[in-house]
Amino acid sequence: DLDGFYKWLIAEEIKLKAIYKMGTFEIVDLPPGVFPLPSRFTYKIKRNSNRAIAKLKALLVARWDMQAEDEYSTTFAPTSRFTAIRTLISIATQERMTLKHWDITGAFMTADIDTDIYMDLPPWYHLPPGKTIKLKKSLYGLCRSPGLFHDTLEEWLINYGFKPINEEGTIFKLVRGSEQVLLSLFVDDLLCATNSESLYLSLIHI
Repeated sequence: DLDGFYKWLIAEEIKLKAIYKMGTFEIVDLPPGVFPLPSRFTYKIKRNSNRAIAKLKALLVARWDMQAEDEYSTTFAPTSRFTAIRTLISIATQERMTLKHWDITGAFMTADIDTDIYMDLPPWYHLPPGKTIKLKKSLYGLCRSPGLFHDTLEEWLINYGFKPINEEGTIFKLVRGSEQVLLSLFVDDLLCATNSESLYLSLIHI
């Protein structure tokens, strides 16, 4: 219905303003000979415990199916194998650690883009003639986003004091005195084992 349509438009506006404030893109002149990548919105209804609608969420994504063929070679991001996850769970059990799941909201948009990528907004958003947007941060839908985010997260973890403890670079360990945290990475999902609630909370609130 019309009321629902306007509510989704508001959700789109909220997301666009949020990612613009995050510095995800800038409006620029379209360079000669450049064909911007199309984009679209995806939609999700969040419900409360009573199954009533709590929030409408819109997410701006790049059209992965319209990207150049050579982009598909850059999709790799190291992720924890099942054996590595099982090892972490085993250590947590032996050390009487607490297991926690940590989902990083808007993860891909924390990673800087390493090449020039121009993108059009969906057709109902009109930019001035000759203008387009240039991505400054990674965006969902880009083939290279998972790898860029992993590199950004790995650099941050090491600078914070974590050390990789497996060859794939998907399990990291932080020790502060008697307190410790183990992290297993799976793109933007993290499995955490810790013996310190305060150390864990200090991480997720940075």
